[in-house]
Amino acid sequence: MSALKLASCGDDIKVWDTNNFSIVRQFNPHDQNISSIAWNGKKSTWNSDNLLLCSASSKSDKISFTAVKDTAVTVTEFDSPAGSLCVDFNSTSSYLLVGGTDSCINVWDLKSRKIKKQYKV
Repeated sequence: MSALKLASCGDDIKVWDTNNFSIVRQFNPHDQNISSIAWNGKKSTWNSDNLLLCSASSKSDKISFTAVKDTAVTVTEFDSPAGSLCVDFNSTSSYLLVGGTDSCINVWDLKSRKIKKQYKV
């Protein structure tokens, strides 16, 4: 059985092995610091291993989806308004919620790769 993994972000994304708290992967799919990351909980359109990590950078206009297993490979990216502060998958991993500096929460449909709904806060 593989070890439980944790991830942290900042200047890079670090994936940690919880057995000995060592870094097993370190990468940055953005040109800037990473503001938020989220693991998907279900199989996705782009990755069937349940190891898809979504990341956002407040200075970037991309949301990156990275498959993390033996290596870290960016599977796809979404064009997003710059200033993404937080990302999270819904419970079925069908949608991605993205909050940004524009005071909006965008709900992305991961199948169509389009914003399904926008909430102004």
